[in-house]
Amino acid sequence: MRFLPIILCLGFAIPSVGWAAMLPMTPKDLALMVRTGAPKDEILQELTKRRLALPLSAAGEAILVESGASAAFIAEVKVGNFALSAVQAEAASQAEAARAASALQASAGATAERPTTTPNSPAAQSLPAGASMQGQLEGKLVKLTGGVVKNFESKELSPIKFYVIYQSAHWSGPCRAFTPKLVDFYRKMKPQHPEFEVIFASCDRDEASMTSYMNSEKMPWPALRYDGRALLNKYCGSGIPWLVVVDADGRPLTKNGIDKQYIAPDKILALLESEYLH
Repeated sequence: MRFLPIILCLGFAIPSVGWAAMLPMTPKDLALMVRTGAPKDEILQELTKRRLALPLSAAGEAILVESGASAAFIAEVKVGNFALSAVQAEAASQAEAARAASALQASAGATAERPTTTPNSPAAQSLPAGASMQGQLEGKLVKLTGGVVKNFESKELSPIKFYVIYQSAHWSGPCRAFTPKLVDFYRKMKPQHPEFEVIFASCDRDEASMTSYMNSEKMPWPALRYDGRALLNKYCGSGIPWLVVVDADGRPLTKNGIDKQYIAPDKILALLESEYLH
């Protein structure tokens, strides 16, 4: 797990454990923030905190241009002192290796047990019990209780038929705009339809930010532990806010869980209500 606080002094290498835990940004990270409508000042603030893994290259510029970034913004990124020093880059590399190892260990069991299927294939109709969503989420969930994030027992998911995976981050303006809508939907529908559950998958920059986001929005549903988010990557693409509906056997019920093409979350909610929650 990764925690703050973190101290950064621009122009000085601080290879502390806390700093290294906050992984540097890549052009794809910047592009994601641009596509999801984050204000320029917010993006630059995030960039100042985390820095760039490498100086912005021509390939990185192309990624930003494709995301809709302006020439002025790209120029500001290029002239700013955002790239990591050699010492910082080494600390970040070690932190990323540790994170990848942790994610691989967390997801290895579920990946090995579940075959690759299409939703209507014969194999998909007879998935083994170990591939159930409840089984995949065993030991990997937390929930906000009394303002404190505590472990959530997956046995409480026994009656769940439909899982609504919500990939989101507090730094994203569109996410902050949509989350209250999802909270309202949940509070309205959950008492009438206990057979569905939302699972929050955080794209926040660290565990402290994830906890703050859950608290600020008073999220009433379980969330993947910060170090276990890779488990549900197979259902989500690169966009946020991302909402996808999955059945109890782990089969995607909305097209975006298969082809990873973005669908506005409002449309997914409307489909969930009209097709599955009767």
